[in-house]
Amino acid sequence: MKSVTHLMQYWLGPYKYKATFIGIRESWASAVQWYLPNILYRELTNNPALLGEIDHENNKQLWPIFENLHYSPLFIDLYDDENQYDGSTTFPNDEVSGYPLGFFNMIISNLTSLDKVSEYLKNYKINGVTDAQIDNLLKIYQEEWKN
Repeated sequence: MKSVTHLMQYWLGPYKYKATFIGIRESWASAVQWYLPNILYRELTNNPALLGEIDHENNKQLWPIFENLHYSPLFIDLYDDENQYDGSTTFPNDEVSGYPLGFFNMIISNLTSLDKVSEYLKNYKINGVTDAQIDNLLKIYQEEWKN
């Protein structure tokens, strides 16, 4: 699934794909890999207990940010309403939710850096989301990715 996502990104513009910071590319591919099976399992099973056993809800949510910098839950965090923050610098403080993944699909070729992600999030804020919450979520990535 992730390879298909990368191929789609490449089709949007090979030069922009190469210019896009790897953490953005991989985090987007991880979000698509997480989201599409979630839809499928929900539709096929209609069984919340089974969904808990499959554990698609927590995919990458419990990964410490420094464990694998490129495969982060950044775009998942922007979509879902789960905040995995535990008061440490291990997990992002995710008070942001509600951004549809389709929104990022339309603009992913423009998100070449974390600064661009921040700019788009602030320019197209979801109701109830503040600039401070966006900055707070992105802070850990800015520190770890230094792009």
